[in-house]
Amino acid sequence: MVTFVDSSRGQVVRVPWRAGLNVYGGSAMAKLETANRALAVVRNGRLIYQTLKSLATTRALPLQSGDVLRLANYG
Repeated sequence: MVTFVDSSRGQVVRVPWRAGLNVYGGSAMAKLETANRALAVVRNGRLIYQTLKSLATTRALPLQSGDVLRLANYG
């Protein structure tokens, strides 16, 4: 499973992991918008990626089973 935590809306959504799943595909499955939002990817309890800019390249970031993606609105 991959877990999305949307702190702006107080929402937690889990989606099944599958080979080739990336941020874009996972967020589409979770029905969460990631564009223009702050994103942190936590893997095995460690922050592996964080961005405060456009997610254009991040959307292709491959996900692993157990990843937690934390989303927040800017400002």
